[in-house]
Amino acid sequence: VADKEIEKDDLVTFDCIDGEIVGEETTPSLKEQVLKLGNEILPTDIEEKLMGRKKGETIELTTTFGEDFKVRELAGKTVKNRIMIQEVKKKILPAIDGEFAKDLGFENISELREKVRENIYEYRKEQAMKIQKAEILRKIIETHDFEVPETMLSNELDSLIMQERMSDERHRAEEAGEINDADIMNPTSEKSKPEQEKKSDEEKISELKEKALRNVRASIIINAIGQKEGIMVTEDEVKDRIYLIAKKLSAKPEAIINFYRAKDGSLEGLRQMIFEDKVLDLLLTKAIFEKGE
Repeated sequence: VADKEIEKDDLVTFDCIDGEIVGEETTPSLKEQVLKLGNEILPTDIEEKLMGRKKGETIELTTTFGEDFKVRELAGKTVKNRIMIQEVKKKILPAIDGEFAKDLGFENISELREKVRENIYEYRKEQAMKIQKAEILRKIIETHDFEVPETMLSNELDSLIMQERMSDERHRAEEAGEINDADIMNPTSEKSKPEQEKKSDEEKISELKEKALRNVRASIIINAIGQKEGIMVTEDEVKDRIYLIAKKLSAKPEAIINFYRAKDGSLEGLRQMIFEDKVLDLLLTKAIFEKGE
């Protein structure tokens, strides 16, 4: 929108004409940067100065960012900038009507609404089953206190720590609006990590140890139950699960296969997940049947 005034939730493209970080020799160089107002990344005073402005206008900004600002490079620093607005775009959502339904592959709006209702029902049903399975597993673990192999416990703890660090890195990068693939793929990197965050990670390890112990015990119990009940995982079940995951992620089945092979060296990790699901399905069925009796 060429002459549109900036409003909340607009997409604004701007160039930094000149700028400086007070007390440093660093000079920001920003060309054709795009930001979405109202994303809670920018301080409110900057958004206020942008509101009502138009394409071609120049704005001078002086902002002191808080110590907890999400972009670490600017936290606690004062930045002076002069920016020129290059473009302003308004997000326009399509009307939910017959044409919209046809674009999504449905005959009419009624068919689309029915599909949405089905999806909501299936989602809620799936979530309820997950809660029930978790409760069954929790009760089983509570009644079976036994020592676990140290190697299994160590491997599970390492896996949980890796997942935790990857999650933290991605969360911080998303908040800052800058995903660094190298950092995410190398979550053990400690560069640019505040000392308090390092301590926080160390404190989490004790919690993760307890979780690792529960996970290993659960895995041992599930394997024992599955073997006793003669539960098997067929190749067709593996293929069906790969197809289902690919559909949910809008990815090709080959990409899912490659992911598990890269992660576990084979599809055994996926096969084990299916096996555990089948055991929990059996336990859930028995629990419901006994409750019904």
